[in-house]
Amino acid sequence: GERERARAGSLHRILRRLDPGAAARIHERDTQKTMRALEVRLVTRQVLPPVEEARGLEGYAVVKLGLDPDRAGLQRRLEERTRAMFAQGLMEEVRGLLGGGATGDEKPFESLGYKQAVLHLRGGITLEQAVESTIIETRQYAKRQRTWFRRDAEIRWLSGFGDEAEVIAEALAALN
Repeated sequence: GERERARAGSLHRILRRLDPGAAARIHERDTQKTMRALEVRLVTRQVLPPVEEARGLEGYAVVKLGLDPDRAGLQRRLEERTRAMFAQGLMEEVRGLLGGGATGDEKPFESLGYKQAVLHLRGGITLEQAVESTIIETRQYAKRQRTWFRRDAEIRWLSGFGDEAEVIAEALAALN
């Protein structure tokens, strides 16, 4: 990360030397994919196979199930989960990470809740504003996910949450 900030494109140049095929498939500004390809190359000590050689899993039937709870229930659960996340130590966790040398600018701090916690600890917003902002952004994220998955015609939608007995029974029936 620091190397890339200091010298843009340096990670992609390293990847081009180690795995030209993978480098050709990744835009040089896509730092996240470049770093992942470097990790794979360094850990496995092998180049990634060309896309043309990729094969799906064989001998498996794919069943796509999607949960479709009512909007009010989903919003209630998202709010409860967010408030619980803050109540169960998110602020302490972030404070510890920052105290341990993290700057708050690292990629994980861009995630929901962490971003707001850093803002609060830096004095930018109150704790309640951090919680409310996280709730709103989580709702927006859930809506984008729902829109994305609706495009997949293979998904069988189950009305409700995954911890409801009727939904579990319907999911099991779909698998049989």
